[in-house]
Amino acid sequence: FWNRHQNTSLEDAKKMFAESHAAAMKLIEGYTNEELFTQKYFPWTGNAALGDYCVSDTSSHYDWAIKKIKAHKKNCTK
Repeated sequence: FWNRHQNTSLEDAKKMFAESHAAAMKLIEGYTNEELFTQKYFPWTGNAALGDYCVSDTSSHYDWAIKKIKAHKKNCTK
């Protein structure tokens, strides 16, 4: 991922993020609340609810990425 995006512009990165986020939200919106928030509703989620994975793959991942970007910006200004 790092090697592939060394020459990706900020504008392109923002566009790719927006497209990826829209696709994820469209996929998530296709499930009912019961499907998302009932533990073990789908056998392939194990003991978790599908919504747990959705949070991990969206907001929690975005929070992690924002922290990484802030740390990188801080290192670049030193």
